[in-house]
Amino acid sequence: MNILEELKGYFETRLNECKTNQELNKHQIAAYTAYLEKLDSIHDDDYGKVAEAIGDMFLIARAEQRDRYESLKRIKTLFGDSEGVKAEQIMIDAVQASSNHTELYSNISRAKDDAGVLIQNTHRALELIVKLITQCVEYHVSCKSRKQKRKAEVVAIWNELQQCDPEITVDKIMMHKPYCRVIPFDNERLSLILSWPGEVL
Repeated sequence: MNILEELKGYFETRLNECKTNQELNKHQIAAYTAYLEKLDSIHDDDYGKVAEAIGDMFLIARAEQRDRYESLKRIKTLFGDSEGVKAEQIMIDAVQASSNHTELYSNISRAKDDAGVLIQNTHRALELIVKLITQCVEYHVSCKSRKQKRKAEVVAIWNELQQCDPEITVDKIMMHKPYCRVIPFDNERLSLILSWPGEVL
């Protein structure tokens, strides 16, 4: 088997694998299809023509990364993680802006730093939501002599939470899916608990 036939066989195998889940692999499918069309136009085992047709296979590398980050974006969209969606879009934009391997991995590296800030803020906000609920309960059940200390703790948590999520509100805590998932109360009890910060904020 010559190099042309080997490459065609490899690309066809990968294409068929990707087609088993077309939604998750749509950019890879397009890349493998494009390379197969180029190879089909070559009618002899001319290594120079083959090398020119596939180059360094950058299209495949970029397609793999794009499919990966678009898949992550869909998952985070499904779970209502708006900051996670923004983070994955940063990664997608970085991949799309790349025109060679060096740019691709350089852009991804820089984008991870920017996306990481959003992700870290989201994780910290989740931790603070749990602490806020706990401190609200403790404030409400505290004796009068301890309420001032508990009040200061609630205010401090809320202020830090605003830094992580400038759009934070009591309604958002109750409605935003990522926040709701970390709160072990039903809506009725949560509504009652979250009415208490109004006494201190």
